[in-house]
Amino acid sequence: MLACILTVLSGACRRRPAANDATGISSAVIDAHGGRDRIAALGNVRIVLTARFREQIGLRGTLHWAGLQRWSVDAAGDGGRMQFGFDGDRCWRADRHLLRTCSDDDRQNYSFYGDVVAARLAHGFDAARFVAEPGTTLDGSPAPALRSGATVYVFHPETFLVAEVRRGDAVQSLGDYRSVGGVRVAARRSLTIAGQPDIDESWDEIIPGGANEDGLRGPAPQTNGTTVTWVDPARWVAWTETDSIGAGTADVVRSLEQFAQGHGERVSFAEDLLVTAMHDTAAPPEQQRWQVAITLEPRDAAVPVVDGAIHIERWAEQRIAGLFVAGDPAAAMERVGTLQAWMNDQHVVAIPGAHWQVLRSRESLVGFTDRTLALIRIAIAP
Repeated sequence: MLACILTVLSGACRRRPAANDATGISSAVIDAHGGRDRIAALGNVRIVLTARFREQIGLRGTLHWAGLQRWSVDAAGDGGRMQFGFDGDRCWRADRHLLRTCSDDDRQNYSFYGDVVAARLAHGFDAARFVAEPGTTLDGSPAPALRSGATVYVFHPETFLVAEVRRGDAVQSLGDYRSVGGVRVAARRSLTIAGQPDIDESWDEIIPGGANEDGLRGPAPQTNGTTVTWVDPARWVAWTETDSIGAGTADVVRSLEQFAQGHGERVSFAEDLLVTAMHDTAAPPEQQRWQVAITLEPRDAAVPVVDGAIHIERWAEQRIAGLFVAGDPAAAMERVGTLQAWMNDQHVVAIPGAHWQVLRSRESLVGFTDRTLALIRIAIAP
């Protein structure tokens, strides 16, 4: 208090708002981070980030930000590639080659991520969004806090910088504050879920005005007949063979999931299923054999496993050519001739011994429509 009295004439001290005063807390937070005008000027940002997932998987990528309803993330590393974001009301995510609308869970998770980015940039702390959250503690001591829906923002009691963003059992701890355009920006976040480390992310470069329209918009939606070439990152998989990819495929996938989890692996439910034709696609039904693979979350301690008919192994990065087809994913192989014709026109050559594959969504195991997309693909020469 004495320090406050001594500095009040310089304007460096203000009365501490009460724990139930949402307007006072909001004003203190805005002032602590640089003031309303400077924060507003930092409305468009491009960020180069690095992240480590569950203390094992390294990622590097770019975040384009123009507000809570316009942003995107594109990050890649040993764990593959993550692309997701919001473009107005549209929430999207891309799984390797397939762009899709967010599920309800996706929308909730990505909305929370957007809330955390906004907090790191000191955006959106106008009092009208919040109610005060008295009784909140930080490291065992009382701390000012604001609630918006299911999200609680906790502030350092002395500085009023954002310390944590909480939702359920997820806690985002913010730190490494830097001045960007006169705004105090949190360059680091660490996420724990139920007390367990999940993600540690650092912003290596923060470029005001650097977000561009292509980055904010995200990938263009694919349609039936769209062709692509792509570098498919390395992945850990669990796979087995089956003589059918019809209705029984869901049972095969469940057995792979149970096997992987029983060997201490985490299944990447965000990834699609990869079905490989182990035969000539013109072979009669009695000669057909298929390989079904699910993707696992990579980890440093992962090792190959063979147990009967099921395998866990690492598949190397490869370049692929693909064709999106609509309808029943189990019938997608009927279109391989279309992709082969396109490859011939483009002078694209499959690598020796490559097999035709179908990348299909998990949702398609439950049901599909004439607009459900799958990707026919094959590994090609660099």
